[in-house]
Order: sequence, then C-alpha cells, then structure tokens
Amino acid sequence: LENTVNDANVKVGDLETVNKALEETVDDVTAANGTFGKEVNDANVKVSDLETVNESLENTVDDVTREKDLLAKEVEELNAQIEGIDSGASVMSFGLAAAISLLTLAF
Repeated sequence: LENTVNDANVKVGDLETVNKALEETVDDVTAANGTFGKEVNDANVKVSDLETVNESLENTVDDVTREKDLLAKEVEELNAQIEGIDSGASVMSFGLAAAISLLTLAF
C-alpha cells in the first residue's frame, strides 16, 4: 500500500509538472495571439489606407481623363478655326490677285 501511495504521489507530482508546463504554454499562446491580433489590426488599417489611396487615384484618373477629353475638344475647335482662317485667307488672296490683275489690265 505504501508503494502504491508513493507511486500515486509521484504521478501527482508528474501531473503537476505537466499542468505547470501546459499553463506556461497557454500563457505563451495567449501572448502570441495578442501579438498576432495587433498585427492583424495593423494590416487591416494598412489595407484600409491602401483602399483610400486607390480610390483617390481612381478619382484622379477620372479627372485627368475628363480634362484630356475637354482639351481634345478644344484642339478640334481650334483646328476648325485655323482651317476657316486658312480658307478665308485663300479667298482673300485670290480676290487680291484678281483685283491686281484687273488693275493691271486697266492701266
């Protein structure tokens, strides 16, 4: 009986050692989980920041595209005006040449 009690005490001592080791492991896992949780929160904040930057860039691209389209229209209008001025100048040049010819014939 004494041996059985001694064996039981040894087993209790072993179980207490295992229990203590498990408690330390739980503490380590809890600490690691806290660190991991902070890292996840930091990553989520960074993702949110990147989404905000991406949205801002998309808005900027939209603005630049609209401005480009407006400038393209202005260039078309200016080209049309230049063509009109060239046509008018050609007509005036032809008219001036005709007038000079008539004046030359008159004298």
